[in-house]
Amino acid sequence: MDKHLRQFIEVATHKSVSLAARHMGLSQPTLTHNMKKLEESLGTTLLIRHAGGVTLTAAGELLLTQARVMQRIYDD
Repeated sequence: MDKHLRQFIEVATHKSVSLAARHMGLSQPTLTHNMKKLEESLGTTLLIRHAGGVTLTAAGELLLTQARVMQRIYDD
């Protein structure tokens, strides 16, 4: 499974880039950069960033649903 999608699932699950980065053993700037690259590659905003963490946009919610399905298939 694509590393950016796995990282996106972690960010969405933790609702925080810094918590997800810590959980994955990455630096926060690296994970932030990867999320921006994912958004650029998809041509849409997935995360609304604010002081308390992140909130998913409608596109982010849809991607999270699909990414979790792909993760389950990949894990099987």
